[in-house]
Amino acid sequence: MFVLGLNGGLGHDPSVCLMRDHEILFMAEEERYTRQKHARHQAPIHATAAALQHAGITMNDVDYIAASWMLNPTNQGALEGLLKSKSFLGLRVPKIVQSEHHLAHAMSAYFSSGYDDAAILVVDGSDAEGFSTSIYKASGYHVEKIQSFPVHDSLGHFYDAATRYLGMKNGNEGKTMGLACYGEVIDPIEPLEITEDGYQVNLSNLFPDDNDDFGTIKMWFAWFEHQFGASPYTRPEFNHNASQFHYEINFTQHQKNVAASVQRALERVLLNLAKQALHKSGSRNLVLSGGVALNCSANGFLLAQGIADSIYLMPASHDAGTALGSAQYCYQLYHPNPQKFQPLRSAALGSRFTNDDVAATLKRYNIKAKRCDDIAATTAKSLAEDKVVGWFQGAMEVGPRALGQRSILANPSRQGMLDHVNHIKGRETWRPLAPSMQREHAADYLEIADFEPFMLNARQVKQEMRNEIAAVTHVDNSCRPQMVDKQTHGRYWHMLEHLKGYTGHPVTMNTSFNLRGQPIVCTPTEAIQTFYSSGLDCLALEDFLLEK
Repeated sequence: MFVLGLNGGLGHDPSVCLMRDHEILFMAEEERYTRQKHARHQAPIHATAAALQHAGITMNDVDYIAASWMLNPTNQGALEGLLKSKSFLGLRVPKIVQSEHHLAHAMSAYFSSGYDDAAILVVDGSDAEGFSTSIYKASGYHVEKIQSFPVHDSLGHFYDAATRYLGMKNGNEGKTMGLACYGEVIDPIEPLEITEDGYQVNLSNLFPDDNDDFGTIKMWFAWFEHQFGASPYTRPEFNHNASQFHYEINFTQHQKNVAASVQRALERVLLNLAKQALHKSGSRNLVLSGGVALNCSANGFLLAQGIADSIYLMPASHDAGTALGSAQYCYQLYHPNPQKFQPLRSAALGSRFTNDDVAATLKRYNIKAKRCDDIAATTAKSLAEDKVVGWFQGAMEVGPRALGQRSILANPSRQGMLDHVNHIKGRETWRPLAPSMQREHAADYLEIADFEPFMLNARQVKQEMRNEIAAVTHVDNSCRPQMVDKQTHGRYWHMLEHLKGYTGHPVTMNTSFNLRGQPIVCTPTEAIQTFYSSGLDCLALEDFLLEK
């Protein structure tokens, strides 16, 4: 039984997930193929074609299409756009199964966790059904909603409005999170009220109650200006020495303090919601999903509170992950003998390319490269020499984090490496970068070493290691680690093993293989283009090494 899970056309991060029975065959985001970050309001046409090609099937072989939204006159066009694409021309259209957006979020995370039961907390901007936060309880195959909160109470829109107030744009919420570490809490954000059954937003005494997405964002934006003063005017400045624009916003301490206050308020509400979810579900396992679950600082805060025996975060907890959840929902609903889903151990579910593919690409562009017997050892040596390396290996990751498939790597022990890599990528210099480390050595570096393969929660770096891996230790002494398991990511693990032999640390700086404003690279061609148009020193392209 083939099921094609779909998300897209309505907002951002369209994606597909192709399943055969209970097995994930392929999962990827449309942005990687169109090269338009977040691929807003696009149907996942190219990702669908890639999924079918990967499996060697056509749409005639697909039994069901699983949509991660409930169809209505407003969003019908999202599906119609896909059905008119080349993947469907002249072919049978499979039966279409719909799932609620938050349910797809919940299922994608719970069934990926491997838990037998869990409390599930879904927190995002909003869904097509009018909710912004939902609590589910899960046991075995059964997932049941027990509480929801309306768009008016959206924590995603609250954080979005704060990001815009600080002079950044929608989609830059991760920058607000990073900025918060430089500030002090100066305001409790009182309109976010803790209640016995969760929380509520109380702004009706100041502003009209616009119970829709943009109305909620505007309402919060007005409150921020009322509370903290007019929004600062920010714009890119021209650097005459470099003959280019740079995007460094010189935030005042007041702005940093606002960011810290917003982050603290979010954490306070999420903690209460998580406690409520655990209590109402009767489980000791907590699963988080939705766009707000990408807030690594908040996730790390929850982990440090010890409120659950374990916490799981799916690598594509944003909207892209709902393609998986809708496919899982459909499989359970229609398969005559559904089996248990296997825990998701790797996000490497997208397009992959062989050495033959790479060789053909190099020949096409007349590029000379060295084929290495051990690219892991060669890369480690380059990193130890303080070179910055593009690392392109295996299947592309799904989700916003680079996890050793499409990564830019650097030596985290070198003084100034953070600024250097941020400059290469066109990022603001104050923004942190993350480490990948061998799983078995995580406890040597981190105060809390619970396994985290997807780089989705912040941990405190041990005091004696902060100078040793200074380039990946943030101003608040935290980092956002990926722990690399030997069985799952053998080549990446072996690269770290070789690096340990050179530097004494099985740790590398790891950031996404892309430049400012671009999606993560997908193909060898895109990797080569990025290599030659940036300050990267080397490119490890499967078994081939390119150097400048």
